[in-house]
Amino acid sequence: MSRGSKDQAREYLERESRALAAKAARGEDIAADRMDALNRLARLIEIRDAAAPRRRAWWPAGAFAGALVIVSALLFARVTETDIETDLLVSELRFATAGEELVSGALRVNSLGVSGLHEIRVPSATRADDDNVESDAGDQAAVRISPAAAAKRAGTVALAPLILPAGAHVALRTAESPREYVLSLQASGRELRADVEGAVSVGVAGSPPRLYEFASPKPIVLRIGSGDVDLALTFPSVPQMLLAPQLSVRGLSFARVDQFIGAGRSLVRRVSTILSGTLFLESLDGEKRQLRPGEELEFEESSGEIRMLRLEDNQIAVRYHGRVRGMTAGSGEGLHSLMPTYLEWMRARHGLSLFWGATLYLSGLIAGVLRWWGVRV
Repeated sequence: MSRGSKDQAREYLERESRALAAKAARGEDIAADRMDALNRLARLIEIRDAAAPRRRAWWPAGAFAGALVIVSALLFARVTETDIETDLLVSELRFATAGEELVSGALRVNSLGVSGLHEIRVPSATRADDDNVESDAGDQAAVRISPAAAAKRAGTVALAPLILPAGAHVALRTAESPREYVLSLQASGRELRADVEGAVSVGVAGSPPRLYEFASPKPIVLRIGSGDVDLALTFPSVPQMLLAPQLSVRGLSFARVDQFIGAGRSLVRRVSTILSGTLFLESLDGEKRQLRPGEELEFEESSGEIRMLRLEDNQIAVRYHGRVRGMTAGSGEGLHSLMPTYLEWMRARHGLSLFWGATLYLSGLIAGVLRWWGVRV
């Protein structure tokens, strides 16, 4: 029986059934042979429908495939940005100022060595051996300033508050000598100032140190050249707070580049400066991750603030809070992404909603699949 004839038979049965129902309503007699014929036709239609292959809806399969795609994306796709906080001990760190910043307040030191200067201006004072010094040695001038060891009046040396423009590159590392640290700056044309008083030794590169007696506080002006300037700071004691609190920075890095030059070849490698510490993933409710000595922690982009920087014996304690992109950790070829997946982010931010939504979705999906296979639910 073709589909057209099947439809005609069903229409005929429905039409005749309505006609008989109308006669019965009017109280008219209905012929028994006509009723038998219609009953046989209805039975044949039922047998035909039962034997016909069941047509299945394909939407449950499509929904299941779509669910797999969504779940895979949630499991493996990672958010582009995340908030973090670090509490680390390092031997070196680098960053750039986000705006014009007060990088540090006044720092009293036992010794201040500065290289990469364009000009050095020492004010007039009562001196033990000669007159005032003024040096202009291109961009290679260097000076070391320290309180005189043997003098009637002990001297003091302090680096004046340091203000740098937006985008100035800063690096801080430990040195070999105890309580000595090297602060490197890239801020051409800027002036540094060392405030001195009492007996002070000033040694300009290429000349023997000279002893000065400053009866009142005086400034030694140091003009930075076109390249980097290095400040070797030796403190009377540690721990010592160095940078201003809540310093806005970008491009934070906990790595250095080592270069080895041998016979006819050179080797350059990037080395982590992390000694130990903890990384907190703020977007995952502060989930912690311990960092091992020498483990790399890198950011494609970062913007935030250094909330604390403390100089300790042969190490630097730094606390940073910011927003980062492309965060990876590990060693060598074992670098892996630490950016949260979308599923982790949703679980931390919308855990209850995610649970109920997933439950309702899976329940509906399972019911649809069962109906697709002909199972009554």
